[in-house]
Amino acid sequence: MQTTLTINEPRLQATVITVTAESRAEILLYTPPGELANTWYALLVDGRYYHLIMWKHTIGRAETIDSLDRVLVQVQRAIAALQPPPIPTLLPQRDIVRDAESGDYAMYLDGELVGFARTAHEGETTLDELIYSRLAHRPLTKAETLAADMVARDPDLHFAQALDLARAKLDTTMDAA
Repeated sequence: MQTTLTINEPRLQATVITVTAESRAEILLYTPPGELANTWYALLVDGRYYHLIMWKHTIGRAETIDSLDRVLVQVQRAIAALQPPPIPTLLPQRDIVRDAESGDYAMYLDGELVGFARTAHEGETTLDELIYSRLAHRPLTKAETLAADMVARDPDLHFAQALDLARAKLDTTMDAA
């Protein structure tokens, strides 16, 4: 996927720039060795220069650099708009910690103590059930529904593992389509 921007900023030549989600943009400053007076600025997008400006010979230098900065922001926003949305983390952080004195296992969800178990396996199972019950109070995604079916068929399968398998299966199905 790509998008095309028409750049029309004061003091810069009108330009059309096409970007993708993988595009990179920056303002490049270049001073040739031994020529301190000849500083060049340019917008660099995917290895291509736009709006090459020589500092020494530019009238209204500060305004021109401001325009170049505004173009950079426009390009970066266009690139960001093409990025896929982040995948939200559905499952809370889970920890099972053995208490050396009692021998019991403390169960935590997102850093909050939710109970104790006699064995680590019992802790895993209890946390799976707790997470599943919390997820059950809201509409399930396709991956969650498939994972719940997997856990129902195979009680030894943890919900987190089933969810990873379900997502992989759905990704494979979507790629094949």
